[in-house]
Amino acid sequence: MSSEHNAGPCSGWWCLRAVPSYFFDARGGRMRFLSVLGLKPKSIVVDGTPPASLGRFLQKLTLAEFQEAEALMKALSEENLERLIASFADLEEAADLASAWQSARPSSALAHTVLGACLITAGWKRRGSSYAEDVDEAQWAPFLEYLERAQSVLNAAVALDPSSSAALGWLILAKVGGTGEREEIERLFAEATGRVPMHWPSHWRYFMATTEKWGGSHREMFAFANAVSAKAGKGSILHSLLAAAYCEFALAEGHAGLKQMRSLENAERVRVALYKWLAATPATLDEKLEQVSGGFSAMAINHFAAACYLCGAFPEARSLVNALHDEIETVPWCWIAKGVKEQANPGFVFDRVKRELATAAG
Repeated sequence: MSSEHNAGPCSGWWCLRAVPSYFFDARGGRMRFLSVLGLKPKSIVVDGTPPASLGRFLQKLTLAEFQEAEALMKALSEENLERLIASFADLEEAADLASAWQSARPSSALAHTVLGACLITAGWKRRGSSYAEDVDEAQWAPFLEYLERAQSVLNAAVALDPSSSAALGWLILAKVGGTGEREEIERLFAEATGRVPMHWPSHWRYFMATTEKWGGSHREMFAFANAVSAKAGKGSILHSLLAAAYCEFALAEGHAGLKQMRSLENAERVRVALYKWLAATPATLDEKLEQVSGGFSAMAINHFAAACYLCGAFPEARSLVNALHDEIETVPWCWIAKGVKEQANPGFVFDRVKRELATAAG
């Protein structure tokens, strides 16, 4: 599994882009009119909305208030911490701010982790999001150089805080996107889960390594996702790995794979994972979906909505689609696009799925 064969970063959650809602609202009337004509989708794509903590965190680093920045980070949940790091790393000024922080506080594991994340993100920006065979040859060397620098910084973070798995999750990402040595990825995952057994970011990055597009296989991917969901407790975001697996299968197999996915067995599996994630029942599903927020809940709802639709769990798919309120993320809807129009805007995919669910039995 080398960098010569892997996919671009926009196939994973860490490719975060903030799309402000006012971009859509400013022309809302015109867009609704075009939607009626079928020239614009009724739903809108909102990728990578930054967490509320990003503004405060950026302010603290800009003012060199590093202790306060760390206190802010330590108060966050595991999911929200990871969202903050990924969102911050995507900013143009992030690497310089993180470097100044790391220089001022050389014993801070968080400073090293954030700087490593910034270097990985900068490397992906240099490489581009295309599949490997379409990447400019001149970009490979600087891309891999960024990843090597990131790994050096992240390894220091691992040593500085033996209780944290945050840096290990980013190290897994560096390996998956870089040279991709599977033994090293497995070692890093084992160390991460040895520290924090159900660490979400490390599980997600390892899950990436099991997918076909990153050198794994469908069998391995589903085995991992099913095993993790089986041991994860109620309320754990880890259950969304199973939904992600069905979406990855759809990406790899195309529309020909739909017949394999749409079965009572698959519908039940994804349904069970959904209810475990939300700690819900069919009677409380809609209420729980309206209550869930923060972390990677938007990503999970998008993936569960697509997976339930693909597998034939239509009642749950309708609830999930309704919970999105016509605001979707690009992934996974772009993976099940049909025709040029849907490929150009995943909002059209979502509109089609809504129409199909409205008439589907069950």
